[in-house]
Amino acid sequence: MRRRQWLWIALVMPGLALAAVAGGLSEADVQRWMQTRLALHQLAAENSAQATQSKRKADRLAAAGYDSAAQFQAHGARIAEARAALTQGAVDDSEQRQQIQRLKDMRAAGMIEQGEFESELIELQNATKAAPSRKDWAGVEPHLGQLQALENYLNGRSKEVPTL
Repeated sequence: MRRRQWLWIALVMPGLALAAVAGGLSEADVQRWMQTRLALHQLAAENSAQATQSKRKADRLAAAGYDSAAQFQAHGARIAEARAALTQGAVDDSEQRQQIQRLKDMRAAGMIEQGEFESELIELQNATKAAPSRKDWAGVEPHLGQLQALENYLNGRSKEVPTL
């Protein structure tokens, strides 16, 4: 399952740059994305002809207010990033400072090598890079349960169509 999520995120990352210039996602943006994602999934199940499916997908995206598939995918990536930060917990600044200080103390005491120190320091700094998604948290947080239900349905772990 994790591999599929990373693959999906890797596929939509180019569209992420388009959404980065906008402000944070609202609850309505998240709701619209979930409804559109569910509709597209149902559309794919109904249609096997590729040309018909592409046209209906473009029509559905336009009806939902998306200018392009890239914009829809960018919203999905932002929602996934914010959801991951909210559910896995982002490292806050004070916690990061404490962890960095512990690393420095361990390095000063000779408990870790310079290379390991630098590697751990980079990893800590990368852990706080979830902050760009912070602007989307207010829109995503109220929908965490619905997002999980949608993911379960889309991945076949639930037969029940989520109520959005």
